[in-house]
Amino acid sequence: MRPSPNLRLIFFAGQRMYRLDNNTYTLVDLNFSPLAPDYIDNPNANPDRAFDYTIPAANSTTFTAQAARRAGSYVGGKIRIDENENITTADGWPFTY
Repeated sequence: MRPSPNLRLIFFAGQRMYRLDNNTYTLVDLNFSPLAPDYIDNPNANPDRAFDYTIPAANSTTFTAQAARRAGSYVGGKIRIDENENITTADGWPFTY
């Protein structure tokens, strides 16, 4: 499974809606998130998922959500989305999906 759909879900359904209601983005542990269940289902709930999803940075005007590969030859590889919907690799390269 590609990580970009879940990152977009966190961005569109989670962070954008939360920001509209609270005038800020939220820095959360997605396992105990104020985004869920009101905004999104926890993308980490599936034990067979290929990526772990986190929100490593958030404040009143910016946020970053991240997908980190769990296993296989690309373990540790990270893809990020920011408040401008830019999807990049952890080293800043644009992510093609």
